[in-house]
Amino acid sequence: MGMVANFLRVEEELLERFIEDPMLLEEYVYGEHMNDLNASYFSKAELELKNKNQIDIDKSWDAINYLLGNKAYIKNTNNPHLLKSIMFSDQVVDPEQDLGYGPAQYTRAAQVKNVNKELTLLNEEDVMNTEDYLDERGSKLYVVNFDNKDELKYIIDNFILLKDFYNAASENGQAVLFYVS
Repeated sequence: MGMVANFLRVEEELLERFIEDPMLLEEYVYGEHMNDLNASYFSKAELELKNKNQIDIDKSWDAINYLLGNKAYIKNTNNPHLLKSIMFSDQVVDPEQDLGYGPAQYTRAAQVKNVNKELTLLNEEDVMNTEDYLDERGSKLYVVNFDNKDELKYIIDNFILLKDFYNAASENGQAVLFYVS
């Protein structure tokens, strides 16, 4: 099992509902959505879009977060702080809520557009060239060995998935929620 990073694209209005009533977020993420009570919380369209608008990058999140937050690695970007906010934005839906390994964090639609601009500056080659950026922290990442080509491909594939996800959120004017389960 382990710690899996999850991302969910939502409309700003739905994000606001989650902030006002964090139990709605928990119900949206983990609820069955098939009973009458859930139908009153969410529109049919919201429920149908949930699976389409959600990704997980499995256990690669720690390596991707490390690479995006590494000052040497992010030399190709204009605003490195934005990249670090992809997973840990410091904007928490409810600090008391635990969706697995802590509360959900969010990035508003306007912020998503800015993050996406920075992500587009990075490519697969940036991820492939990790050996120059590893330090003591990089050698102790959660379930990742940069020397293993299969694990590096796993990181790259999830990085590309995350880039595509943010691009879709930006194009659709959506906010992004992040949580670890």
